[in-house]
Amino acid sequence: IGYDYIDGVFSYNEPAITEEQVKQWRDEELVSTDFIVQTPDYPNRDAWITYRQELRDWPATADFPETKPSKPE
Repeated sequence: IGYDYIDGVFSYNEPAITEEQVKQWRDEELVSTDFIVQTPDYPNRDAWITYRQELRDWPATADFPETKPSKPE
Protein backbone atom coordinates (compact mmCIF):
# COMPACT_ATOMS: atom_id res chain seq x y z
CA ILE A 1 0.00 0.00 0.00
CA GLY A 2 1.28 3.44 -0.76
CA TYR A 3 4.41 4.37 -2.63
CA ASP A 4 6.72 2.19 -4.72
CA TYR A 5 10.21 3.08 -5.85
CA ILE A 6 11.14 1.24 -9.03
CA ASP A 7 14.03 2.16 -11.31
CA GLY A 8 14.39 5.60 -9.75
CA VAL A 9 10.70 6.47 -10.11
CA PHE A 10 8.21 6.90 -7.29
CA SER A 11 4.68 5.77 -7.96
CA TYR A 12 1.62 5.73 -5.77
CA ASN A 13 -0.58 2.68 -5.59
CA GLU A 14 -4.13 3.36 -4.44
CA PRO A 15 -4.97 0.95 -1.62
CA ALA A 16 -7.48 -1.70 -2.63
CA ILE A 17 -11.01 -1.09 -1.42
CA THR A 18 -12.65 -4.12 0.10
CA GLU A 19 -16.17 -5.31 -0.67
CA GLU A 20 -17.01 -4.63 2.98
CA GLN A 21 -15.98 -0.97 2.59
CA VAL A 22 -18.04 -0.65 -0.60
CA LYS A 23 -21.09 -2.18 1.06
CA GLN A 24 -20.64 0.20 4.00
CA TRP A 25 -20.61 3.15 1.55
CA ARG A 26 -23.74 1.77 -0.11
CA ASP A 27 -25.52 1.39 3.22
CA GLU A 28 -24.60 4.95 4.20
CA GLU A 29 -25.87 6.20 0.84
CA LEU A 30 -29.19 4.45 1.41
CA VAL A 31 -29.53 5.94 4.90
CA SER A 32 -28.68 9.42 3.63
CA THR A 33 -31.47 9.20 1.04
CA ASP A 34 -34.16 7.60 3.24
CA PHE A 35 -35.99 10.91 3.63
CA ILE A 36 -36.52 11.17 -0.14
CA VAL A 37 -38.81 8.14 -0.18
CA GLN A 38 -40.95 9.74 2.52
CA THR A 39 -41.17 13.11 0.73
CA PRO A 40 -43.82 12.84 -2.01
CA ASP A 41 -42.93 16.16 -3.66
CA TYR A 42 -39.14 15.72 -3.58
CA PRO A 43 -37.64 16.83 -6.93
CA ASN A 44 -36.91 13.91 -9.26
CA ARG A 45 -38.15 11.50 -6.56
CA ASP A 46 -38.79 8.60 -8.96
CA ALA A 47 -35.19 8.72 -10.17
CA TRP A 48 -33.97 8.65 -6.56
CA ILE A 49 -36.15 5.66 -5.80
CA THR A 50 -34.68 3.89 -8.84
CA TYR A 51 -31.17 4.81 -7.68
CA ARG A 52 -31.87 3.34 -4.24
CA GLN A 53 -33.09 0.11 -5.83
CA GLU A 54 -29.94 -0.02 -7.96
CA LEU A 55 -27.87 0.37 -4.78
CA ARG A 56 -29.68 -2.55 -3.18
CA ASP A 57 -29.26 -4.73 -6.30
CA TRP A 58 -25.67 -3.68 -6.98
CA PRO A 59 -23.83 -6.39 -4.97
CA ALA A 60 -25.49 -9.08 -7.13
CA THR A 61 -24.34 -7.52 -10.42
CA ALA A 62 -21.28 -8.42 -12.47
CA ASP A 63 -20.08 -4.79 -12.10
CA PHE A 64 -19.79 -5.01 -8.30
CA PRO A 65 -17.79 -3.35 -6.81
CA GLU A 66 -16.10 -1.62 -9.76
CA THR A 67 -19.01 0.41 -11.11
CA LYS A 68 -21.22 2.30 -8.66
CA PRO A 69 -24.78 3.23 -9.58
CA SER A 70 -25.05 6.87 -10.64
CA LYS A 71 -26.86 9.42 -8.51
CA PRO A 72 -29.71 11.28 -10.16
CA GLU A 73 -29.26 14.97 -10.87
